Amino acid sequence: MTILLMIIAFSLGWAGGSWFRGITFDNLNWRCLRWNDDVFGFRPVPEGTRLKRGDKLIMALDLDSRALPEEGTIYGEESS
Repeated sequence: MTILLMIIAFSLGWAGGSWFRGITFDNLNWRCLRWNDDVFGFRPVPEGTRLKRGDKLIMALDLDSRALPEEGTIYGEESS
């Protein structure tokens, strides 16, 4: 009986974690950026583009800057 309860608890935890990840992490506006030597910077990769081994890639998250305070914020400093 104890093993059955452990299996049920594990299954509920797994399902809850998958659901929570789906509503938080996976639904964010992630973008793939690839290094472009012509502009000496990273550029967004259009969908359908073939990514190759050796490409310099970054996964980026678009942030809404309207949510920042009017006076701005310092990057890397913890909020108090």
